[in-house]
Amino acid sequence: MFVVDSIVIKKSLKQDHKPTIAVDIMGGEFAPICIINALEDFLRKQGEEVCHFFLFGTQAASDLIVSEGALSRCSSFYITKDVLSDNAKPTEVLRASKDYSMRRAVEAVAEGRADAVLSAGNTGGYMVASKLLLKAFEGVGRPCLAGMWPHRKGYSIVADLGANATLTSDLLIQHSLLASALFQAMELGAQMRLGILNIGEEDTKGAKELLESKEALQKMEVFDSVEFLEANKVFQGYCDVIITDGFTGNVMLKCAEGTVHFIFECIRKAFSGTLFSKLIGLLARPLLRKEFAILDPDKYNAAILLGLKSPAIKMHGSSKESAISDGLAMSFRLLRVDVNALLKERLKKLPNA
Repeated sequence: MFVVDSIVIKKSLKQDHKPTIAVDIMGGEFAPICIINALEDFLRKQGEEVCHFFLFGTQAASDLIVSEGALSRCSSFYITKDVLSDNAKPTEVLRASKDYSMRRAVEAVAEGRADAVLSAGNTGGYMVASKLLLKAFEGVGRPCLAGMWPHRKGYSIVADLGANATLTSDLLIQHSLLASALFQAMELGAQMRLGILNIGEEDTKGAKELLESKEALQKMEVFDSVEFLEANKVFQGYCDVIITDGFTGNVMLKCAEGTVHFIFECIRKAFSGTLFSKLIGLLARPLLRKEFAILDPDKYNAAILLGLKSPAIKMHGSSKESAISDGLAMSFRLLRVDVNALLKERLKKLPNA
């Protein structure tokens, strides 16, 4: 493992043209050991030859990496002095006097030493650093946070999940195009049906911004269909890309997570009363585990800040090893299919492009 303890490092860390992913290993509730284990798990599944990691964290975190392990062979470690707490103000990450692991990870991508960045740390700080240092594509007013959403037939892409509390019709259109490129990059289906989250399906319902964006998107040759979608149908698989503002999207996401946890708790309670119910629960466990696996929130903890010139992956702060590993797999996949090229091509559909 190549260890760096100085900010002055200009050489490229790409080896044999392998993609390089910068990882803030200090972000999240279970950092750094959880992220280190997830990195090892990713390398076991994907192979040591697929990519290189540029890791950012404290000296103590560096000491946790096994010297003879796969991660040591496939990574370079940059030692930082500080960690941005979850309670810190978002702008704190930009203070030049602070040597934050999160900021240094984003800087590595901005300076061309890495191809993508991943963090489970302070969401506000990560978004501020990513927006200012990585820059947005021409034509993108504000990036959006997009992620995968399960439904009865597969998966949808949902945006915005919390980056922008309010949106104009122009931003809704931009985010729809960006999310469609992500849907294509993830190869989630042949069709691409757009659903604009609304209080009803009728063309007369909803805010002016929603009505205007639907009319404009229907004229573009991007989606197979463009319709309004009610929140009670997001799990039905009627739409492949779902667009809303960040406030509504984040509330919907948290409500869905809470509902799933509530259902799991009700099932556990039902099978933990009497000896007979425990026996039935034991017999039903394999079937329930299989059927409910798609609803596990840990499977969907990875989101990408769409619209930036380099992929910035945001993990939930409570992400466990499996979720972090999935986030790394998403980063690798987006780099492998060149998601930036897809995003640029899709943005050409904008009216003023």
